Amino acid sequence: MIQRYSWGLRFADIQETCLTPDKGECLYEHREHALIYVRQGIMDVTAEGRTTRLEAGECVFVRRDYRVTILKRCNHDEPFLSTTLVFKHDFLVDMFHRIDRRQMPVDARRPEYGILKIPVRPDIKSLFDSILPYVDSGVEPSEDWIQARMTEGLRAVLATDASFYASLFDFVGPWKIDIMEFMNRHYQDQMTLAEMARYTGRSLAQFKRDFAQLSDLTPQKWVIEKRLERAHELLEDGERKVSEVMTEVGFCNLSHFSRIYKERYGVAPSVRK
Repeated sequence: MIQRYSWGLRFADIQETCLTPDKGECLYEHREHALIYVRQGIMDVTAEGRTTRLEAGECVFVRRDYRVTILKRCNHDEPFLSTTLVFKHDFLVDMFHRIDRRQMPVDARRPEYGILKIPVRPDIKSLFDSILPYVDSGVEPSEDWIQARMTEGLRAVLATDASFYASLFDFVGPWKIDIMEFMNRHYQDQMTLAEMARYTGRSLAQFKRDFAQLSDLTPQKWVIEKRLERAHELLEDGERKVSEVMTEVGFCNLSHFSRIYKERYGVAPSVRK
């Protein structure tokens, strides 16, 4: 993973990034909801095999997702410059309680694609231009000022596509993310329990409580069982190496995998019936 910024400036959850031409490019995984405005340079956001490209003056909302990657790079000899508003759980909970319920589209459904390119509009340009004086001076704005800019950004996203209510407020019904659907999609990924909770819009305690209503197993044991079942399916045809299957289903240690596989199925994973 490349992460070589020339400099970065953060005011709470407002981040300013500069990448100079001698640093080449920056590639990183995206772990929080964010509204990103490109001031200079080129940025590619990739999710689910699709790439959205942004150039100077363009803006995109990126939904929190384990599989999203962002590639930032300079355009010729100009540095890459961007401003990002990061929408974290506590801020979104606070905003949910502030928004008039009558404004919320109760029939909104979570979009399949979590990348929303925001049309170039006066409100977007005004929002991000208002941050520049603080960046140039290095003076940190007040908490109230930051809260106001974050609120502007959030409302800009919701005004662009109301279906993103279901993404941003995925911690309340009817927009809560289905835990089992999420787990079935991501059991092979290297995620901690805390990360699973965050990606499903829950605190760790709430995640454990909700999962307990769906399974007699703990989340960790459920993941292990699911990986073993999938490994067993892949090994049954006898065409795959054990090490390849182990890695594909999410295990990292061959001796550990072999031991728990034998405990589960009575034979070592290299033995075929």
